[in-house]
Amino acid sequence: MSTGAIYTWFPSKGKIVASLAETAHARRQALLDQWSTPAELGDGLAALVDSLRGTSAPRPDVHLWSSALSDDMLREAALASFEQGIAGMADVTDDPMT
Repeated sequence: MSTGAIYTWFPSKGKIVASLAETAHARRQALLDQWSTPAELGDGLAALVDSLRGTSAPRPDVHLWSSALSDDMLREAALASFEQGIAGMADVTDDPMT
Protein backbone atom coordinates (compact mmCIF):
# COMPACT_ATOMS: atom_id res chain seq x y z
CA MET A 1 0.00 0.00 0.00
CA SER A 2 1.35 3.40 -0.90
CA THR A 3 1.69 6.18 1.63
CA GLY A 4 -1.12 8.19 0.06
CA ALA A 5 -3.55 5.28 -0.26
CA ILE A 6 -5.13 6.03 3.12
CA TYR A 7 -6.50 9.26 1.65
CA THR A 8 -8.82 7.07 -0.43
CA TRP A 9 -10.82 6.59 2.79
CA PHE A 10 -9.96 9.80 4.64
CA PRO A 11 -9.91 13.23 2.99
CA SER A 12 -7.40 14.75 5.43
CA LYS A 13 -4.96 14.06 8.25
CA GLY A 14 -7.47 15.60 10.64
CA LYS A 15 -10.11 13.03 9.65
CA ILE A 16 -7.58 10.22 10.23
CA VAL A 17 -6.73 11.53 13.71
CA ALA A 18 -10.43 12.03 14.50
CA SER A 19 -11.25 8.47 13.44
CA LEU A 20 -8.44 7.02 15.56
CA ALA A 21 -9.55 9.11 18.52
CA GLU A 22 -13.18 7.98 18.09
CA THR A 23 -12.04 4.36 18.13
CA ALA A 24 -9.96 4.95 21.27
CA HIS A 25 -12.92 6.72 22.90
CA ALA A 26 -15.24 3.81 22.05
CA ARG A 27 -12.80 1.39 23.73
CA ARG A 28 -12.62 3.55 26.85
CA GLN A 29 -16.41 3.91 26.89
CA ALA A 30 -16.77 0.12 26.69
CA LEU A 31 -14.57 -0.13 29.79
CA LEU A 32 -16.63 2.52 31.59
CA ASP A 33 -19.80 0.65 30.73
CA GLN A 34 -18.45 -2.44 32.53
CA TRP A 35 -18.01 -0.57 35.80
CA SER A 36 -21.24 0.00 37.66
CA THR A 37 -20.07 1.14 41.11
CA PRO A 38 -17.67 3.86 42.24
CA ALA A 39 -15.28 1.20 43.60
CA GLU A 40 -15.23 -0.62 40.25
CA LEU A 41 -14.71 2.69 38.48
CA GLY A 42 -11.75 3.56 40.72
CA ASP A 43 -10.15 0.14 40.35
CA GLY A 44 -10.77 0.13 36.61
CA LEU A 45 -9.32 3.58 36.05
CA ALA A 46 -6.27 2.66 38.13
CA ALA A 47 -5.76 -0.47 36.00
CA LEU A 48 -6.16 1.57 32.83
CA VAL A 49 -3.54 4.09 33.94
CA ASP A 50 -1.18 1.27 34.97
CA SER A 51 -1.59 -0.34 31.55
CA LEU A 52 -0.50 2.90 29.83
CA ARG A 53 2.53 3.49 32.05
CA GLY A 54 5.83 2.70 30.42
CA THR A 55 4.34 1.58 27.13
CA SER A 56 4.94 2.87 23.67
CA ALA A 57 1.33 2.21 22.70
CA PRO A 58 -0.10 4.72 20.24
CA ARG A 59 -2.05 7.46 21.96
CA PRO A 60 -4.53 8.85 19.42
CA ASP A 61 -6.14 10.93 22.14
CA VAL A 62 -2.89 12.84 22.68
CA HIS A 63 -2.59 13.46 18.95
CA LEU A 64 -6.21 14.58 18.86
CA TRP A 65 -5.68 17.14 21.62
CA SER A 66 -2.46 18.47 20.10
CA SER A 67 -4.00 18.72 16.63
CA ALA A 68 -7.11 20.34 18.12
CA LEU A 69 -5.06 23.43 18.87
CA SER A 70 -5.12 24.37 15.20
CA ASP A 71 -8.12 22.50 13.77
CA ASP A 72 -11.68 23.51 14.66
CA MET A 73 -13.21 20.15 13.64
CA LEU A 74 -10.74 18.25 15.84
CA ARG A 75 -11.29 20.70 18.70
CA GLU A 76 -15.01 19.93 18.61
CA ALA A 77 -14.32 16.18 18.48
CA ALA A 78 -11.88 16.42 21.39
CA LEU A 79 -14.31 18.38 23.54
CA ALA A 80 -17.17 15.99 22.74
CA SER A 81 -14.99 12.99 23.65
CA PHE A 82 -13.95 14.61 26.93
CA GLU A 83 -17.52 15.54 27.83
CA GLN A 84 -18.75 12.00 27.05
CA GLY A 85 -16.07 10.54 29.30
CA ILE A 86 -17.00 12.85 32.16
CA ALA A 87 -20.69 12.03 31.69
CA GLY A 88 -19.91 8.30 31.72
CA MET A 89 -18.01 8.59 35.00
CA ALA A 90 -20.79 10.74 36.47
CA ASP A 91 -23.30 8.02 35.58
CA VAL A 92 -21.31 5.47 37.59
CA THR A 93 -20.74 7.69 40.60
CA ASP A 94 -24.17 9.38 40.51
CA ASP A 95 -22.25 12.63 40.79
CA PRO A 96 -23.28 15.39 38.39
CA MET A 97 -19.70 16.33 37.48
CA THR A 98 -20.89 18.70 34.78
